[in-house]
Amino acid sequence: MSGELPDAKAYFMQALKYMEEWEETAAGMQVHILLNLCGIENHMGNRAGSDAYYQRAVQDAQRSEDPELISIVSAYRD
Repeated sequence: MSGELPDAKAYFMQALKYMEEWEETAAGMQVHILLNLCGIENHMGNRAGSDAYYQRAVQDAQRSEDPELISIVSAYRD
């Protein structure tokens, strides 16, 4: 599976790029992609990259003011 992680990472990074360019993207979709990238980086041993994606997910969730989304992000690292 570890050989597939770089491909998955590239896929999620491209999806995130498209979402950031599209102004009406639902915050939840972007947060879930950020959490997926966080997990991929973590599995690849890149703790700094994982933390960076997690922090972006936290910020996006808080900005959305959606309690369910904030809860999902908070529970991700518990």
